[in-house]
Amino acid sequence: MPEPVVYTTSDKAKRDELWRELRTRGRGVERLAVRFSGVELVKEETVVVRTGYSWIKNPETGKRERTLVNVTKAVPTYQSTWSVSHPAEIDTLGGE
Repeated sequence: MPEPVVYTTSDKAKRDELWRELRTRGRGVERLAVRFSGVELVKEETVVVRTGYSWIKNPETGKRERTLVNVTKAVPTYQSTWSVSHPAEIDTLGGE
């Protein structure tokens, strides 16, 4: 079975316009177009959640010293994606 043809954009209006175009003027299986949305990871930042102090024994002097400790967390940023998909035409795949 051939893989579906998928068009993805970050603009919802363009996705809806393409979907309407395929549904009204498309040929054959293009009229079976469906629209859907999703997300993709854009970036992941590390941010400081909490700062505190910890007592650590200095190996050289044997004394306990206060050390600043940061607790961090990875914070992902996502972007919405908008897609249109329709089944592939059999004749465009070389007669398969």
